[in-house]
Amino acid sequence: MDNRGILRLCTFLEEQEIKVYEMNFSDNAIDDDGLYRLAQYITSEMAPVHALYMSANQISMQGVVRLLTMLSLHPMYPVEFDRGGKAAFLPLWLQLDNNMIENDHLQDFLDHQLSMLGCAVVLHLCLRSKDEPPLDESMLQAGMAPAGLSTSKIFEEHRRLTSRMNWLQKEPSSAGVVAERVQRDEPRFLYEDAHFLVMLKPAGWHCGNELHAAGTGRNLAMQVPKMTSDKRKDLGKQLLKYGEAQALHDYIILRFGADEAMKKVMNADKLYGMVHRLDVGTSGPLLIAKGLEGFFWAKQKIAAQELQRDYVALVHGTFGRDARGEYGPTGIIQAPVDKSRYEITRRCEIHANGQPASTLYERIAEYESPNRKARYTLLHCRLLTGRTHQIRVHLEHIGMPLVGDRSYQRHRKTFDTALTLDRTFLHK
Repeated sequence: MDNRGILRLCTFLEEQEIKVYEMNFSDNAIDDDGLYRLAQYITSEMAPVHALYMSANQISMQGVVRLLTMLSLHPMYPVEFDRGGKAAFLPLWLQLDNNMIENDHLQDFLDHQLSMLGCAVVLHLCLRSKDEPPLDESMLQAGMAPAGLSTSKIFEEHRRLTSRMNWLQKEPSSAGVVAERVQRDEPRFLYEDAHFLVMLKPAGWHCGNELHAAGTGRNLAMQVPKMTSDKRKDLGKQLLKYGEAQALHDYIILRFGADEAMKKVMNADKLYGMVHRLDVGTSGPLLIAKGLEGFFWAKQKIAAQELQRDYVALVHGTFGRDARGEYGPTGIIQAPVDKSRYEITRRCEIHANGQPASTLYERIAEYESPNRKARYTLLHCRLLTGRTHQIRVHLEHIGMPLVGDRSYQRHRKTFDTALTLDRTFLHK
């Protein structure tokens, strides 16, 4: 079997919604592209797979790293099971002997890249028969570690962001500096290269369409090139002080609208460089394109669901007590999201007429309030689709709504009424 056979087989399995727990494709002509298609299948709604045999193919170390990067932090791996009343974990068995993996490439991966992946790898001789369990069935996957390096780099290395720090406010810790009173934090930047910026969006900024009012959106973008740097900073500081949520694109326009290199994305059609959005109350990294090449490349990757979107969420209740019966500590929520009345109600519903939506999740920890005995669960969620308010409406659907979410609290009992929070407890 070659890559074309793998493509057709995986497409058939997905269309027929067939789950496979062990896959053996040894002694074939499958290369990195074929392994990538298999990786898409085993990390989709069809997850988890317990064993993947790929001996004697044409797979390189680059293909292996891409597979492990996709498995990294995946909520369904390793498989959790109960052993004597305690949680234990079954690792994925991956057999890759007699491929095109060179020893120095493997050693370089083990020495430098493995530590950056959110997974653990145990290497030993492949002596186990197919009927035997893995040698270490209690191996724990590493927790919420940073995602690994991309193996499909198309752009040059990133540079330090010394020019992107503290645009509006100086660090309060600096000598003689008194922090100004603000309603929201200023966005910061985590990464930059020739094509992208990664912004850390705080809560309190919305990523919605522009408001066609004076000084916002398109009007602001037309004015900024004529403004002095001090004028742009003064307007930016005002955005931090307003009580209601502010448009993130206004901050982007004020900060980068005078930059000739970003001119082609400084418009409403390109959402001022933002290639995806986050809800007002959600914090986390936001990808911003600096030009058209990066913008269209990222949009294409999002449409193909090749960019992983992971969230940490604190929810009311615990599994086994508050969640709907069919949902356990690890699993998948598949419920169509209907946004037909969103413009009226500002919320989505679970309805058969909605768009298909899938969210993978795993329990990280459970907590109990010492005074009020209220219970909470910390979840790791991964979006397989990208519907409006998907995580929020899905968690409400299973009976464990987000802490601080006042829009999605229907059809559930009252939890900790004494708890107050002015934003949803959701971080990307």
